[in-house]
Amino acid sequence: MAQHEGGCSCGAVRYRLTSDPIWVNCCHCTLCQRQTGSAFVINALIEVDRIETLQGEFDVTEVASGSGAPHDLYRCAQCRVVVWSDYGRKRPIRFVRVGTL
Repeated sequence: MAQHEGGCSCGAVRYRLTSDPIWVNCCHCTLCQRQTGSAFVINALIEVDRIETLQGEFDVTEVASGSGAPHDLYRCAQCRVVVWSDYGRKRPIRFVRVGTL
């Protein structure tokens, strides 16, 4: 089984994916563009139970989503980099920001 490790820019948050993601997508919607300050975001979609937080604290920021459902961004409490997001809360899948791997 594949394992991938990642974290934030300052190194305070570290995590491990215990398997390969379900799939990887690139979103170009205007909400993602505003949230990232870029033309797109690349996410690895993976089951929540396959993400292990190794160290660090998260601040959760609620932002708008296109559907109106909650969209939570999990940021490093120190450097504020978004590590993953959760669309709709309590779903069994997270959107891991590929740039943090």
